[in-house]
Amino acid sequence: MSRRKFRIGLVAAALALASLIVASPAGAAVVDSCATAGSGGISMYPNTPGGQSNLKVSCTLTTATGFSSHFYKTEDFPQAVWHFGGGRQVTGNTTSGSPNIVLTVGHLASTDVNHPISGFGSSASLNVCVPAPPCTAATNLAGSGLPAGVFIKTFTDATHAVLSANATGTFTGRKWTLENTTSRTVTDGKTTSGSGTVTSASANFQLADVGRTITGTNMAHGAKITARASATSITVAPVATATTTTGTFTQLSIGPATNQTTARTVHDGNTTATQTTLTSASASFQSWDKDLPITGAGIPAGDYIKTVTNATTVVLNVAATATSTTAALVIGQPSATAPTNGDTALNLGAELDLNPTLVAGSDDCGLNTPEGFDITGGWLNPGSFVTGLADSSTDVSLNKPVIGELAVPTAVVTFNGYIEQVPASTAGESQTAAHYDIVFPFLPTALALCNPGTAGLAATFNNLAVAHSQTANLPTNVGPPSSAQLRALKDITTASVSSTAFLHIRAGNTSTTDTFSFSKACAETYPGVSDFGCGDS
Repeated sequence: MSRRKFRIGLVAAALALASLIVASPAGAAVVDSCATAGSGGISMYPNTPGGQSNLKVSCTLTTATGFSSHFYKTEDFPQAVWHFGGGRQVTGNTTSGSPNIVLTVGHLASTDVNHPISGFGSSASLNVCVPAPPCTAATNLAGSGLPAGVFIKTFTDATHAVLSANATGTFTGRKWTLENTTSRTVTDGKTTSGSGTVTSASANFQLADVGRTITGTNMAHGAKITARASATSITVAPVATATTTTGTFTQLSIGPATNQTTARTVHDGNTTATQTTLTSASASFQSWDKDLPITGAGIPAGDYIKTVTNATTVVLNVAATATSTTAALVIGQPSATAPTNGDTALNLGAELDLNPTLVAGSDDCGLNTPEGFDITGGWLNPGSFVTGLADSSTDVSLNKPVIGELAVPTAVVTFNGYIEQVPASTAGESQTAAHYDIVFPFLPTALALCNPGTAGLAATFNNLAVAHSQTANLPTNVGPPSSAQLRALKDITTASVSSTAFLHIRAGNTSTTDTFSFSKACAETYPGVSDFGCGDS
């Protein structure tokens, strides 16, 4: 595991973070609750279908509960989608004005057709910056030799392919991110009001696009591709809402496959020395994981998934070098739309009675008055996780694919949260639909608290919808159109969709008994209005 420094000013008081905020009214006794007036409990801001949305969890706890509870898990609303996307790094050559690309290192396949390729990505090894990192959108594009939104249009052989647009520069040995998706955006769409026919000379429509969402200026809400007539023509429903003006074009974005996989970590890899078969009960392998890099204990450098057998089994290109049933594995690399490692993704506010012998400057414990502070946590992509009070490679509570880490560094120690993909009907989950969990295996709730005390604990966890790097460094049309956010809501076409999120606080990461639990229902409506229907106004 690599260690990474964050430029976040913190105080030692962060050691005493409780689980989750709102202080009780003056003089009132503290009770365990996420529904105290003004708290909102569990909220989404905004809660409009298809929108980017923060997730906020706000609760108060008694000191007694705070001392015994260290494990915190939020089972997110099932209509929420956290950052997805993965890919692999390839190296090759381009010629300005030509759509041909030649790889010097890499392995192209026919399954790469319609996969976006770009000079964007979170990996520090992407040598596309001019003159050097950190990059901006302009320098990334100038240094990559590829235009925004370009994808593989035609597969020739393992090292040759034809792009959907001409290269913008001549380069040798450039590194790019080849995305693990066929989501793509084009800017030459043509629509006719009241007609289901949509055309694009560059979209390279395939039969696999049927059933996917399609969005654009002239597209109706919830439109999907219902039929493919040719590589340049499809049928959509509902029909287009407007006609593309003569001499202009409409931007169209084709959504991802339903079961999009992503860059992720697992720690139940089963490998056998000299054997190419690898299994993982939690990895949820999909057909499009083929060719993704895979790294970890017992995996040779540069190895990748050669074929996918089923959801739990793949075949490696090169045989494993060690035998293990608990190998920590990283599957895939960050996509072009992934946040930059360390980018702010979480805001935490807390109130708790700090012990002045441990946190200098706090008032006397006998006063039973809480101190307050606010800190931030950074997003880390798979392959860049840090080990704090929890380690994703060994923690028993992390038994599903982990797509990102929330690292919260303090002056003394770093504590960690993780985003997990959870399949539908997973044992031990209150949420029966497929969803994401935000898990803090160990929150240092009691390390600096006055004991005993009656002031209680209070905290707000605000998970951001978009990281700064996703908006600042990603130009229009780069990467899968639905993944350039940290958290968004699925589109809906019905009048209303209601669901519930769940909170579990436990005495430790091996406990199955809740010290405190809470649930909150939320209803999305369409057409939507400007409000905060799932939280405070």
